[in-house]
Amino acid sequence: MDGSPNTRSHVSRRTDSISSLVPCDQTIKWADRIASNEGLGVWHVGNYAWKLYATKTEQQEERVQKLIADYQRADIHGVPMGSPRFQNGSIRQGTGLPYDGVALIVQWFEGTYFNFQTPPRPFGTALERQGISHSRSSTDYMRIKAGCQSAFTVGLRDCQGHVSAGAREPVVFIDIHTSWNPLTGQFGYSQQAADLVDIITAWGTQP
Repeated sequence: MDGSPNTRSHVSRRTDSISSLVPCDQTIKWADRIASNEGLGVWHVGNYAWKLYATKTEQQEERVQKLIADYQRADIHGVPMGSPRFQNGSIRQGTGLPYDGVALIVQWFEGTYFNFQTPPRPFGTALERQGISHSRSSTDYMRIKAGCQSAFTVGLRDCQGHVSAGAREPVVFIDIHTSWNPLTGQFGYSQQAADLVDIITAWGTQP
């Protein structure tokens, strides 16, 4: 990126996405960018988060296709992710020439963020700050536990996301990377995902 004030993304239909969107043009400002270790950045657009990826090279395209496949596997196994959609199209920075890109569009998440990075933002702290019920029969608890179990099923790596009490998805995961092994046709083991299951299981101290 060259610091141009606006980035215009023309997003067209793609048939291999989790779900398709109507083609649209979206102008976003570089100054509004939220830094990301993956992709060009994240932007808050209305009720959605847009994460843009360049696919100018074969390597970039392969990386994005692998990401799409991971999201699709996670979706099949019920991992809560905020209704993600992938759209391909073109990205134009300022007056520069457009180039190929993909937008990952998900619902904008509110709530308390958690991760296992350094320093970590503990999952248990997110549960506490959101006042998640300790009752094993409460809707929030059951949905959060189911989400964590789904994350464990797919061997979710670099587990991070948001906890939001009372939301339709009281836990959502972002930056999805499963432990799928194409050689064995199975998901690998994730200690982080196992820790999430242990934490939410221990949280349920009441009927």
